[in-house]
Amino acid sequence: MTFIEKLSSNCMDHVCNDEQSKKIEKMLEVFAIYGQYLNDILPNYHFTIAQELSHEIFTYSLELTTFCNHEFKRPKENKTLAPASIISRDIKTLEKARLLILDKIIHKYLFLHDCKMPIGYNREDFNKLYFETISIHQDSERIDILEDIEKDKKSFDTYFNLTDMIKDLESKSFEIFDELNYFIPKANKNKIREILMTVRKQFKLKASHEEKQLLDNL
Repeated sequence: MTFIEKLSSNCMDHVCNDEQSKKIEKMLEVFAIYGQYLNDILPNYHFTIAQELSHEIFTYSLELTTFCNHEFKRPKENKTLAPASIISRDIKTLEKARLLILDKIIHKYLFLHDCKMPIGYNREDFNKLYFETISIHQDSERIDILEDIEKDKKSFDTYFNLTDMIKDLESKSFEIFDELNYFIPKANKNKIREILMTVRKQFKLKASHEEKQLLDNL
């Protein structure tokens, strides 16, 4: 089995649906036309390199699908806005929502130890105080006290969740929000290019023109 045949076999093992199958088949046709020089790779290295390269081909095909798929495009009203503007707008919306919680709950006296909760309290501090207070009142006949504490906890949880969401957008970590709501990642062939360059140098393959043609046509 030649390297190109091995690569084709590995790539098709990654296929998950008909759309991806067609994309990868087209890419493999490009390899069959411009990548024949890769058959000069020593047979002992076929499996490892084909596996690595097929993974990057599949990843590239997924990125290409995402970038071209209209479902991932921003809503019509957002198309003229830069991602930074959309993020800033959403942060302001979250801050307004958090301010409502702040006005209604944080600035009020709570049943928790009959004291005012400091604005600087974090989630861990609040939860500690909450469980201590529940422990104090759990045998009380005043059911209304426990009900009020539960309501306060829900409000504080909302406040902390909103804070986490704001931090997620400010830092662009996107651990809570989906990055695709703001940035449509453009597919790139950098990893494939790096592998081909490394293989060419390692095995002294003279294929600079074919390599360029291969990458240009993927």
